Amino acid sequence: MGSQQGDRGVWHHDGDAEHLSRAPAASRAARNSIRITSRLRQDRGDGGGNALVWLLVVPAVLALVFLGVQLSQTGFARSTAQAAAEAGVRAATSVPADVSRAAGAAEAFLAANAKSYLEGTAVSVTSTGTSVTVTVTGTARSLVGGAVAAIDQSASGALEILPGVEVLG
Repeated sequence: MGSQQGDRGVWHHDGDAEHLSRAPAASRAARNSIRITSRLRQDRGDGGGNALVWLLVVPAVLALVFLGVQLSQTGFARSTAQAAAEAGVRAATSVPADVSRAAGAAEAFLAANAKSYLEGTAVSVTSTGTSVTVTVTGTARSLVGGAVAAIDQSASGALEILPGVEVLG
């Protein structure tokens, strides 16, 4: 097989046949295309190693992402429960001290801020006569079924008692 340059194009000798190519650039493009496809065929020899790496790495990365989101959501639920307990203590300890305002203030805070982060909430209030403790319990919503994070946050404060004024509640 050989080629000769003529005045009207390139003569290709192909065994028994001879033909004239009028577009030498087209034949160069065809040869380059053949070279590229043969290189691509040579590069395919990974034996499935890349697919195996993706099969192992992608689920691990996704699990880490979901774990990070779950931890941040649980942390947010804890801080919301703590803030609700503190709101209850602030309501109970402000002058005039009234322990009965603590539960309502904590529940109002949860209704406004906990929304879908904290479920099954309960507020309990205990008082010693000079101090009040508000405890908020609940569970953080889970992204993965079966993973339950119990939340239990408390806040305490001294009741502001003025001389001669009775503590309510």
